[in-house]
Amino acid sequence: MDEPTDPFKDVLNTTLPDKEIEYFWLNFKHTFINNIKLKNYQIIDSDLLDEWSKNLNQLKTEKKYNQIENEIYHYLIIIAWKHLINYNKYYYSILMTNIKRWNRIASPENQINVSTSWSPNTSHTKSLIGYLIEVGNLILKKSDKPVCSDILSIFTSYDLDLDSSYKDQLSILDEILIYSLNNKLHTLVDLFSSSKIFKFSDIIKKKYNLDIHKEIKANKLFKLIDKLE
Repeated sequence: MDEPTDPFKDVLNTTLPDKEIEYFWLNFKHTFINNIKLKNYQIIDSDLLDEWSKNLNQLKTEKKYNQIENEIYHYLIIIAWKHLINYNKYYYSILMTNIKRWNRIASPENQINVSTSWSPNTSHTKSLIGYLIEVGNLILKKSDKPVCSDILSIFTSYDLDLDSSYKDQLSILDEILIYSLNNKLHTLVDLFSSSKIFKFSDIIKKKYNLDIHKEIKANKLFKLIDKLE
């Protein structure tokens, strides 16, 4: 018998408070993770996936629905980071489509984007990796191939996971910012200028001996830098 078009649709007919979260995760595992395993592009160990599933099932048994969402957020961060540093355009674009779906149903603090991926005041531990992933997305969308290659090399030079120190994760951002300044990448410089994660103005002061407003636009900043040369 042919497999149903949507094997998990019955989940949405339940009264469980996290039914949309469960429905997303089951479909994500089925259509994305399992399919890429068949194509020898598995970057998440099968034992780890089994461990995740057991953890989620246990939380469901204990009716800890908020924690289930938190855990899936962290799993998606791990998967996205692994896919970023093992970049394959086709699979990565499919993953980002799934993350957009996740963002539509997740609580604001569990969405994966620049503004919410990390904050010192969040209720549970977040990782700067979420921010790094969004930076990576922007690079891949806006940059040419040599720039993408250079910055992906910066990413892969760091062996990060969710337990890595903020100092190590910030080091990547510092290095990418310096690269963006040296190569006049306006889109990335604008992103870093508006970031609340590190002191952009301090880096500009150290590199160029310029005192600037925190959220200066790249066009204006590069004009100031050009005057120094």
